[in-house]
This record gives sequence, C-alpha cells and structure tokens, in this order.
Amino acid sequence: LILPYLDIDIKYFDLGLPHRDETNDEVTHAAAEAIKKYSVGIKCATITPDEARVKEFKLKKMWLSPNGTIRNILNGTVFREPIICKNIPRLVPGWEKPIVIGRHAYGDQYRATDLVVPQGSKLEFVVTGPDGKEERTTVFHYKDSAGVGMAMYNTDEVAQCLKSAGGFVWACKNYDGDVQSDIVAQGYGSLGLMTSVLMCPDGKTMEAEAAHGKSDVHESGSINLCMVPRTAPSWSIGQKREVEKADAEAVWRKWRKAGVGLTIRECDSGIVINTARDGAIRTCTPRLLHGVGISV
Repeated sequence: LILPYLDIDIKYFDLGLPHRDETNDEVTHAAAEAIKKYSVGIKCATITPDEARVKEFKLKKMWLSPNGTIRNILNGTVFREPIICKNIPRLVPGWEKPIVIGRHAYGDQYRATDLVVPQGSKLEFVVTGPDGKEERTTVFHYKDSAGVGMAMYNTDEVAQCLKSAGGFVWACKNYDGDVQSDIVAQGYGSLGLMTSVLMCPDGKTMEAEAAHGKSDVHESGSINLCMVPRTAPSWSIGQKREVEKADAEAVWRKWRKAGVGLTIRECDSGIVINTARDGAIRTCTPRLLHGVGISV
C-alpha cells in the first residue's frame, strides 16, 4: 500500500522484544525522541512481555509497554475512533454514529506505585500546601485484613454510552480509556476496525498506531498473519499529517496520482472498508457475520 508508490524517507526503529532486550529498551526511547524531532510517528503492534514472555524470549527483565513508554515521553491524548462498515453487524445496534474515546496518555496505572497494605493500617490521601501544611483524608482503614487500594473518580458514562446513539467524544483516564476503547470497538464490530492517534499538547506532534496488541501465541504449522485492516489506517493517518507539514498541494498531486485519483488515506481506508464489504475479512470477523470461522 505504501512502497513503491511513494518515495518516503522512513526512519525505522525495531521495537521487537529481542531488540528491545538487546538495547535495554533504549530503542523505544530513541523512537519517541525521533517522533518529537520529526513530529510524526507510525507505530505497528508490539508485545508487552509478561512472565511467560520473559521466559520464552530469555529477557533480561520484564520490560514496560513500549506504548506506555512512548506516550509518557510525548504526553498528550490518545483518540480512538471506530471504522464503521455497513455489512458488519454491531453488538450494540443503537450505535448509529461513531463514539470516539479520548484518554490521556500519561501515568495512571502504567506508572503507578504498587504496594500491599498490612492489616491495621490506614490508606490516606495527603495534600501538602505551599506552606508545608498537610491535609489528610482517610480513604480506607484496613482493620480486619491486609489488602490493596486504588483511588479514582468514576461516573455513570458507561451506562449513558450504551443508551446513546453515539456521536460524541468520551473523555477517560488512561487505563479506563484502554478498557473502554476495546468495548467500544467490539460494540461496532471489531477491534481491527478502529483507528488510534496520539495528539500531543504542542498541536503538531502526533503518533498513529495500531489499536491492538501483537499476537504472541502462534500455533505450530499455522501462518503468521499481519492484520492489514489494523495497520493500514495507521500509515494513512501518519502520511496525512506528514503532508500537512510539507508543500501540501504538491504532495497531494503526487499522492492522488499514486492512488489513482484518491489520496493515500482515502485509498488505504477505502481498501480496508471495501475489502470488508466484499467479504474478504480477517479471521475473527466472520464469527460476527456467520457464527463460524474461515480457512486462511
């Protein structure tokens, strides 16, 4: 979809687990700094290791999520928007318009301090003023047993979301947005049909990414597939932002020629949607249409 139609100077960073381990995850930091330098980044799916992956890949340590690392360096807000296809039924039929998830891309549970509270202790919220005076509020008293605690503010937006027809931006905390975006994606048909864009506070830096993780389970003898519907929109969105930085008119003419009268974003997104409409869709989606899988 990209090469050889476009002549683009692409800076590549290998965020595969083996290379992240070899570089002590410095490659992830270098990738984030490159995005800050060039104002545009396009990220494919990566694996966040768990204990099993640490053992499988013989990693030095359980490295943090590369998404979390990049977002913490860039800051900003992640917006996730469903790609709607008419022939893919929605688990929530009332969602007639897109619901866009907006989640802040810093901190939350991805940079949290985890601790176990011993029995008899109190969990307190402390606010220290500029004069050093402390104001303490007891969150919970662990009288009868030990436990864990997490303080947050919740709303009834989940219930309102299901009752609505869509057509709004849902502002979420970081982890809440991660969870709710998966729910919204499935409600519209598939996690593969969703865009994910990180917009930074400077108004010019952005990262387009796949709205999913990478498959870390491969059956013996099976084909390892790249889920193009998830990846193509990331490239098209990133390229659109690159055009906005450059001589837009000249680049659009070049892209329209390469895309046979369409912009690359229109071409990529159109290919994904039209392919789905024509029935050639990824392996999980037919279960929504027919209740069965397909052979690849």
